Amino acid sequence: MLKQEYLEIVLDPKTESKFYQSKDQVRYSKYKKGEQYYEGDNPELIKSYELDMKILSLLEGLGYPMEELGTFLYKELIHEVCSEIKDMSTREDVEKCKSLMEELSQPFSSIYHLVAREYLDIGIKTFHKEIGKALDKIDSRKIDESLALKVYGSNPDSLDYGKQALLFAGYILGRFSKSYKVPKTKKLKIETI
Repeated sequence: MLKQEYLEIVLDPKTESKFYQSKDQVRYSKYKKGEQYYEGDNPELIKSYELDMKILSLLEGLGYPMEELGTFLYKELIHEVCSEIKDMSTREDVEKCKSLMEELSQPFSSIYHLVAREYLDIGIKTFHKEIGKALDKIDSRKIDESLALKVYGSNPDSLDYGKQALLFAGYILGRFSKSYKVPKTKKLKIETI
């Protein structure tokens, strides 16, 4: 039986990602209960975990399915985008931001390669496919409307999830919060790349 389990692990390219997903699910469950969700006292690691929990909380508030691997892969992408934009604060950074937006619009760009291949050790196509599955399972009944207004504003456009990752990262880092009067109901269409 051990050989069968080993063979399944070797043949499934998502094994490592699923392992990290299960660890994140446990941490997030503890976070929601107000329990300590990290080990050790490394300040950089603690900041990284805190950012992960903020991202997962945002995704859950926007109706993303917390049992889907794609939600956790998307969290990794948003985390990387946060790392890219955290020091951007001047007008000179506008060009860097535009460049990042272009990169996030290209499905095989270096940022996707970095997150999928280098960090998670899965293929880029598999990475996009799993995120697409999570997007397809967004539950509109679970969306926190006030949070959605703060993140998307009153006129949500159709965005691919790469550009949306930039939007989410900006919101999480406190770069902006859109506050508008409650608009007429509009359906938000999230497109895959």
